[in-house]
Amino acid sequence: MPAKLTLNKLAENLILGSNSHFSSEDFEKIIKEKWQQEIPVSTLKRLKKKLSTHNYLIETNEDDYLPIPVALQKIKNLSLSVRLNSFEINKKVFFPGHRLIPFISNEKKESELTFLSLDNNEIPKQKLPFLIEDIVPYYEYSNPTHFPDEIRLNNWVLEKSSLLVTAWDITDIIHQNRLKEGDFLCIKLVNYEKGVFQIQPCQKSTMHLARLKIRSLFVSMETILTELCASDSFCSIDLKKQLLCTLFHIDKSLLNIPAFSLMDFIESLTELEVIGSEEDGGRLVPGSKNYLNKSVCEEKPRVSKGETGSLDMIFQDLKLAFNKDEFVSILYTIMGSETYKLESVFKILFGGEGKIFSNQSQHEIFYKHLRKL
Repeated sequence: MPAKLTLNKLAENLILGSNSHFSSEDFEKIIKEKWQQEIPVSTLKRLKKKLSTHNYLIETNEDDYLPIPVALQKIKNLSLSVRLNSFEINKKVFFPGHRLIPFISNEKKESELTFLSLDNNEIPKQKLPFLIEDIVPYYEYSNPTHFPDEIRLNNWVLEKSSLLVTAWDITDIIHQNRLKEGDFLCIKLVNYEKGVFQIQPCQKSTMHLARLKIRSLFVSMETILTELCASDSFCSIDLKKQLLCTLFHIDKSLLNIPAFSLMDFIESLTELEVIGSEEDGGRLVPGSKNYLNKSVCEEKPRVSKGETGSLDMIFQDLKLAFNKDEFVSILYTIMGSETYKLESVFKILFGGEGKIFSNQSQHEIFYKHLRKL
């Protein structure tokens, strides 16, 4: 005999079966039609209140909800990029951590995830002990569900205590593709509910060539996020939902990049910042919101010293948001395009007519470097 359908179960079925945006009023109307009995006002309020905290839904404003699968469907071809550092290369292991945001479900523990190679073979995993200080940086923005919580205490030397972490063995991937520090793993989402991903190795040169496109995506994302974060309700949801909502609203043409990196995006932010939270790991807020009711020491504006050394030193002196490699990548991209004019791009990057340079000497040294590229 089938279990009796309860009001809570009906509400859950409606949420899980939703395939488009809906408001709390839409939800109330449909549940009344389906239940076909009178529902107390207090019960309706309770059911609608659960919408904002449901793992399946993103509250885009105070009365609008976006199902996560709908957002994922739009960005299904977008991969995530994970830059391999020296620790992972030397240990030949991979720790997902917060770098899987926004494609990791809060319903799955990290140890339950599955990673496949390009030939669809499952990549082996095992729990291994690592020093706490080596592992914590990988989980700085992770939801508590994904944070490793098995600690091996060293009672003699506490700082030598370790965390038991699920690590994926990428020895074959590193050797077969000759990966080095700074190269990437591009991670494609295969199944969100089951926590299945596929890994494709990627040389860092591929990412360098796409830096202009990636920067355009980051700028557009922050513009959308800044508008959304004007709402306190949006600032209260977790980082994963904030990013999924933003990527859902982004121009689809901007998603034509090799992969999206959470850490690179966070480093690119100018108006927003990520703050930690014990409840959800991390979330984006306007910069000033993190300092309300706190004592802040304001940094004095940096003044250009007229640096005339390397291109990186000049760019840093001028407080420009790119380094030499990024600048070269932008130039090569422009020269290979029929739609951009070099002069107009220089005006965007440098203010035009050399006005951004501290002095004539710095201006001349810059163009001397430019002729050598």
